[in-house]
Amino acid sequence: MVQKSNEKATRYLAELDKARCTGRWTELPELARKVEKHAPHRACLALTARTEAKVASQSDGRPSTATAGPSKSQLEALITPLQAACEKESEFPQDAYEGRICIAWIHWIVGDLAKATEELPPELPPNVKQTLDDMPAVGQRSSQWVYACAVKGAYIKGHSLEAASRHAEALQMYSSLLSLFAGSPSRVAATPQFCIWSELVINRLCNISMQTEPLDPRLDVATMLEMFRIWNTLWSHGVQKQPAPRPEKGVGKQYSRLEIWRSYYRTLSEMLNRGLLFSPASSELKPVFLTSSEEITEDQIAASRLKHRREIKEVESIVCTMLFNNTKFPMANETNQAVEDWVADVMKSWRVMCGPTWRDDDLGEGGKDAVSRGVLDILYNSATKTFHSTMILRQMFTVHAALAEFDLALKAFDSYVEIVTRSKDRAEKSGQVDETLDDDGTVLRTAAEAINVLCRFGSRAEGEKARQIGSTIEKWLKQHTPASQTSNEDSDDTTETAVPPQALAVAYRAIGISSANWAKLTYEAETRAGLQAQAIQSFRKALDPALGESKNMETLYSLGLVLADMRDVAGALKVIKEAISSTASLTADSASSGSAEEWTKTAYARERKLLPIWHLLALLLSARSDFDTSAKSCEAAFEQFHNPTILFGDASPSSPLSPHLQEMKAASEKTLAGSSRGLVDNMDDFEKESVLQIKITQMALLESMEGPSAAVDACDELLALYSRLFGNLKPNRPTTQQSTLKVPPKSATGTIRGSIFGRNKSRRSMMEKTNSVVSSSTAAASRPSSSAGTEIPSVPMVEVTDEDAAANGHGHRHLHIGRHSSRHESKLDRAESKLHRKSIGSMKKKENMSLPVRPNEASEPTVPEPSSPNTASRSSYEDAPETLHRPAPTAGEDNQPDRKLPPIPHNISHTEEPPPLGHEKQPPQQDVRLPGSVVPSNEAGPQAKLPNLQERRHKTTLLIDTWLFAAGLYTRAELFEDARGAINEGFKLVEEFELEVSRLSSTARAFAETGWGGGKSVEEMWADIYATRGYLAQACNAPHEAITNFEKALSHFPDHASAIVGLSDLLLDIYTQKIPPEAPSFIGIASSSSISIANTIAPTASMPPTQHELPSTSIDSPSKRNPNADPEELNRLAARDRAYNLLSTLTKLGTGWDYSEAWYTLARAYEEGGQLDKAKSVLWWCVELEDTRPVRPWGTVGVGRFVL
Repeated sequence: MVQKSNEKATRYLAELDKARCTGRWTELPELARKVEKHAPHRACLALTARTEAKVASQSDGRPSTATAGPSKSQLEALITPLQAACEKESEFPQDAYEGRICIAWIHWIVGDLAKATEELPPELPPNVKQTLDDMPAVGQRSSQWVYACAVKGAYIKGHSLEAASRHAEALQMYSSLLSLFAGSPSRVAATPQFCIWSELVINRLCNISMQTEPLDPRLDVATMLEMFRIWNTLWSHGVQKQPAPRPEKGVGKQYSRLEIWRSYYRTLSEMLNRGLLFSPASSELKPVFLTSSEEITEDQIAASRLKHRREIKEVESIVCTMLFNNTKFPMANETNQAVEDWVADVMKSWRVMCGPTWRDDDLGEGGKDAVSRGVLDILYNSATKTFHSTMILRQMFTVHAALAEFDLALKAFDSYVEIVTRSKDRAEKSGQVDETLDDDGTVLRTAAEAINVLCRFGSRAEGEKARQIGSTIEKWLKQHTPASQTSNEDSDDTTETAVPPQALAVAYRAIGISSANWAKLTYEAETRAGLQAQAIQSFRKALDPALGESKNMETLYSLGLVLADMRDVAGALKVIKEAISSTASLTADSASSGSAEEWTKTAYARERKLLPIWHLLALLLSARSDFDTSAKSCEAAFEQFHNPTILFGDASPSSPLSPHLQEMKAASEKTLAGSSRGLVDNMDDFEKESVLQIKITQMALLESMEGPSAAVDACDELLALYSRLFGNLKPNRPTTQQSTLKVPPKSATGTIRGSIFGRNKSRRSMMEKTNSVVSSSTAAASRPSSSAGTEIPSVPMVEVTDEDAAANGHGHRHLHIGRHSSRHESKLDRAESKLHRKSIGSMKKKENMSLPVRPNEASEPTVPEPSSPNTASRSSYEDAPETLHRPAPTAGEDNQPDRKLPPIPHNISHTEEPPPLGHEKQPPQQDVRLPGSVVPSNEAGPQAKLPNLQERRHKTTLLIDTWLFAAGLYTRAELFEDARGAINEGFKLVEEFELEVSRLSSTARAFAETGWGGGKSVEEMWADIYATRGYLAQACNAPHEAITNFEKALSHFPDHASAIVGLSDLLLDIYTQKIPPEAPSFIGIASSSSISIANTIAPTASMPPTQHELPSTSIDSPSKRNPNADPEELNRLAARDRAYNLLSTLTKLGTGWDYSEAWYTLARAYEEGGQLDKAKSVLWWCVELEDTRPVRPWGTVGVGRFVL
């Protein structure tokens, strides 16, 4: 029978328990005496307390192998009386339990680990918590010290098992305490001794579980996370205020508190790498994981990842604080390896969270940009604790590039190259290697990634820098490797023979990319062939089977594109077919939008990579006039996703799919549960552009096979596809059009509103498919001019109406635009004076004929509402609601002479002004979100997120391209009013984007620069618009209006290829007197449109300084021909000479050296100048170019050109 203690005894028992739990050992003897006096039946407890006090006073509580400590005999003398007291104790099992733990503690301290294990209570394993809970409570309350004793005993036993190399049993022993920790959060706060021994247990558990690098795939992440969350609880309840236990000896590495937190972070990072998700049944101290996202909904996936992100951020903050506060800046000959190791852990997690498998919504406020900004803070803080760390500079380059801060990224890279170059030069002379720097393989990969960034996102200046980096890589490969790095003897090995084969293949590919890219950009025409040959040689070295990368998809793509540029169509076809048939997996360097491991986790990763390769195959086949097979290649690019629903999601009836793909969808959609999202919703803008470009190529092929009328029918599909991919480029400010545009419109025709194009002439019926294959001559005659593929920049709403479907007897879908100008002629001149593929004969003119006007034809397809999250963009347009139809303005709405001008902007009330950009709420509210972006190592970083303006520039450029491509189709189909409407849509887009750019900077440089990330400059956008207008005017038999538009195009962008060719053709017509120098007055051209050729013979502003002047023997100047010539004759000669100047410059540029229309017109200039031999030579060159000319330029394959 258990005796009840009196009031004093109960109080003294509680004080004794508290003193033991808090480690106040000096107070224990007196409290034990009082307990013996008032509770004599607790003699075992009192003796145990005295013994603990003596052990603590004579020893630091650690084994004798760690410190000198007291003599063994002094401590062993305490064991015998305590053993006797424990054997006699039968009334209070807790007292006997604590006594046996104290005896084991003494044996452990003196180093007798076997006896320590024998003395431990047999009840200890396997469930400590259950054993303690089953013990009867002593007195009125349960002892807290017994829980600390249980943890102490488990640690002593686990430590002893580790010393005997029984690590699995030790791990089981330590893990048995987790249930005790998880069930005692309140107990933890009140017992410092419990916290101390718990910290020791967690330390050993970390040591056993996380001693391998990389982590053992069999690691029980759930158990480790449970342990670390307990550690977090211990930390928040006072462990951080306690002195850390000193490390033990004889059981391996002892983790510091910082290392425990880092192990916590590594466990969370391991979860990321394994793709583990928290189950909805998971709790804070008992995590449950799912290995597949198919078991939960998308909202639950987002919630799980958000929870994961918050936990990582919390641990990351604690590690950074502890690490940076306790780390000093090293000496020049020292390194802080702990800082670099921490950076490596952070970058590993960053690559996953900012990779293709995670979305911004999964990361909370700020999304991926906020995560990257946080990583940058860690990198810059780490740089203050290291000395010239190439590893940290390399990671700075990677993260800045992912944030599209390319200037800062290149500054970090330049510093990196400077340190590496100096180190290599010193090592080559002294033979001593600096082991603190990156190895040669990592250096080569980093330089290769810099070349990829420069060539993919940069322009000419960046291409030149990429070429310099390529030369630096070649220098590094030729440098001798220090003998100390390879052997103890002298060595003549170079870096090329010392680095890993895969890194060498990456380096060769980078050299090839830099050479091929510079060949397209250089002004020195004589070096272009050599650069291309060097690029091919480098690519073939990278594909050497000895390097193990003979099937690398990126290298094969780059090689195929260079061969196509050099007109080796057969060789390019062989390479591209090998790339498509290759089953090689993506390597760490082939995943440019994320690390290879993360990239391959994405759905249809290889298929997405193959999109540009299928496109290139289609263009190569079209260059051989195999249009049927080329069209099938375009279809195959989509068919590899098995079902259109996978690519585009659950599309609406007006899905932007061809009939063949629609049939595929209908055949298998019953088997798909599917969600509304498709792969395109997870693609970046460059991947989406690949999809759009393939669709445009399909339309170009359709035009080549069936004529422009058939291709016109697919224009609505093209615009609907753009809307599905990029959404409507509408402004996000709810303002009216009048309050947004405070300046008069730049065009007298007013503003065109997006609706559907109406036909102003009867359409030609669809061409019936013949049973025979279309002959090459017919295909060549119907091939569209490459000049029609220019792009348009503004942001109109792309909409399709449902009106008048019944009236359209053909069931044909049309696009029509509201009419804005009352000056449209009802009669237009048609001219079939287009330069077709290999139609190098003289130009033919058709007689003028009137175009009958018929009512608008429209049908009902509805543009699918974009589900992509990247649909928001900045614009000055009104944020009008989605409607099925937007009616065109009335006839006099925009052209009334008495219409009031808009108010002067600086006189407008501030309440009527549109809200500031990005602040729809008024008054503006402070943005309190995490910081965001405006938007390597042996692995490439995540895909760069471009700033808002550059992202909008890219999308706007694509939409302009789409409108102008449609305008070219309408022009060739002789639907001139529709072509004019499409061009006007592009005109509006340029105006809008120009206004947006001017808000940031109104300098000429801001309008002329393209910036990083693709897209065109404002000036080039204007040049595209005016060049397309020029060709439309030429088709309408208005040559002087065409000259005016071509001149405007060149005033904006002097090297615009199609404008130069169009203008030169007309200048030569003036020379041959096919057209008068000035427009006849009856045509109605204003005097300002008249051309004074004599005043415009100066070379273009962008002509490189090294460009050859016009040879004196080629075309004689007017003054030498006839000093007394009349002004009309001088004007004609000046027109011819200017055409020659423009064309000779263009054909030496990277944009015109293979432009057959330019060479053909140059041959005509030679012919008119009497140089028939040169004309014949150029015409043969034209034949060679046309024999290998694709249906669209090679540059449309991908944004990054030679970078996949």
